[in-house]
Amino acid sequence: MNWRNEMRTGVNNRNNEADVMKSVEEATDRAVNAQVEKNLFLGEYKERIIKALTFEEIKEKGIYYEIEKALENKDAAKMVISRHVDFNNIKSRFDYGVNTGGFDISIMGRLFVGELLPADVDKVLYLDCDTVVLHSVRELYCTSLKNNIIAAVEEPTAPERVRYEIRLDAAASYVNSGVLLINLKAWREQNIGERIIRYCQSIQNVSLFGDQDGINGALRWNIKKLHPKYNFFSNYKYFSYRTFIKIYRAKLSYSKKDFKEAKKRPVILHFAGEERPWRRGNFNPYKRAYDHFKSKTDFKDIPMETGKEIYLFIYHIMNILTVIAPWSRKMISDFYINRAYKELLEQID
Repeated sequence: MNWRNEMRTGVNNRNNEADVMKSVEEATDRAVNAQVEKNLFLGEYKERIIKALTFEEIKEKGIYYEIEKALENKDAAKMVISRHVDFNNIKSRFDYGVNTGGFDISIMGRLFVGELLPADVDKVLYLDCDTVVLHSVRELYCTSLKNNIIAAVEEPTAPERVRYEIRLDAAASYVNSGVLLINLKAWREQNIGERIIRYCQSIQNVSLFGDQDGINGALRWNIKKLHPKYNFFSNYKYFSYRTFIKIYRAKLSYSKKDFKEAKKRPVILHFAGEERPWRRGNFNPYKRAYDHFKSKTDFKDIPMETGKEIYLFIYHIMNILTVIAPWSRKMISDFYINRAYKELLEQID
């Protein structure tokens, strides 16, 4: 009987050792993951920011065989977009006094995408100029749109009054137009550009966000919702999923897990909001990504915008308050939105 007891004791000891090792491994994993989350996009993980390559660099290095082969495909030509698009006379395309909500008239240019791109291009990924791509967009581009006209990411902090004023149904989501995957074939066939323009005209006296309001209003039931990692606002670093649901009462198609993933590893980073990385005095948590790509462009020597240092410091305090007391951010936002509507109505009168 003693040998059985000794065997049981040995097994128990091994089980205890295994449990201890498992606990140590789990604790180590938690510590590593916590450090990764803390450091991600703060400068220590530069390898997560892909290097932008020109055609010359690809061929000169001679090590990008797969890319060279892919470029031999005639369909690859569809990915080369001309930069010589004249938006100076875009206002002449509208037969009414278009309201852009204070933004430059060029924001309306995306509505003419069906005319600007070659006829054999039936799908296009549109990006705002204040975005950077950190990871592959292959999966995004291959997303099936089915019967939808566009695919976009929901904007959970969109003010309720904006939704109300543009006549958006309670059940419909409000999306951001900074990243749009467009079914260009359906766009042309259904004359979507003109539909959005006419909707913009119908709400011009109550619109604060120009074509974005028009896109949401005209296409409300023809928008596929994308994972938030494909259009992640840099200032959402300070928001929680709970804040979106409880404070902003947003109706979102994505989960808390999706939002955490987007925050940790955004594919397309959108520098929306006031804390833009090209302004001196900004505290943008993702500014290293912007600086990295700027250094590789012809604009690398252009100095930062100045004159808003004090304002940006105050704005940063508001971001911190968003973490501590998110309701305060909502109150401030509502105040400025209501003031903007008041000024808009005064202009009309």
